[in-house]
Amino acid sequence: TDRDAVHVRDANGVAREVVGSGQSIVTRCVPGVGKLRLRYNIMPVHEEGSTAWKEVKALETLLRERLAQVAPEPEPEPEPEPVASEVGLLLTGGTADHQHEVSLVADDLIRLERG
Repeated sequence: TDRDAVHVRDANGVAREVVGSGQSIVTRCVPGVGKLRLRYNIMPVHEEGSTAWKEVKALETLLRERLAQVAPEPEPEPEPEPVASEVGLLLTGGTADHQHEVSLVADDLIRLERG
């Protein structure tokens, strides 16, 4: 819509000044430049009110309501404190004189269990 205001008669026959409400094709006069024709329309940068926006907001509300119904996950149980103990192993093999002594404390055993 690139026209200036026009007069239209209302239901009572009174002349009313009206303007188009769509996208402008030609801008109003810009001082020092004049009127400009817009090759491409300037699209709104907001999404509020569009169908996609409404669907996203509905999904957000649905998820918020569903998540409010889900019980929170329980806190993980703390790991037990290692007991001050020691395990001793005597490994023998091969010749009678060949052996290995291994001493493991509680921290070593916990690490072995965890892999």
